[in-house]
Amino acid sequence: MSQEKNEMFESEWSKEREREKQLASGLDTAEKALKVESEELQKSKSELICLYNEVHNLPGESESKDHFLIACDLLQRENSELETKVLKLSQEFAQLNHFTLGKTAPSNLITSENTCKDPESNEPNWETQIQSPKEEREEL
Repeated sequence: MSQEKNEMFESEWSKEREREKQLASGLDTAEKALKVESEELQKSKSELICLYNEVHNLPGESESKDHFLIACDLLQRENSELETKVLKLSQEFAQLNHFTLGKTAPSNLITSENTCKDPESNEPNWETQIQSPKEEREEL
């Protein structure tokens, strides 16, 4: 009987270690994605400020201003989407960090599986949906 309990505990411990490895991997992935999104957000903000300044420094050419205002609106929307994505990734990172470093009890890990999903599983591929600001300007 003691041997059976020992084997059962070893099996549970092995499963827990595997789950911990998965969470650590997810944490690394989320951390890298967060860093990339943060960098893109900073670039987008910088371009937005430059465009804003260009628009306000232009002489009375309304057609040109409209062109830049449209580009500015597109960049603002992209910026908003990137901020939302960074916030979501930050939250997922915090959850993964909590589960990985907090050494949550196995019963809590099982119930938390529904809330802690792979960040890339349900996310649309932003890279194919959102063009770079330069590409958007070229289209305009």
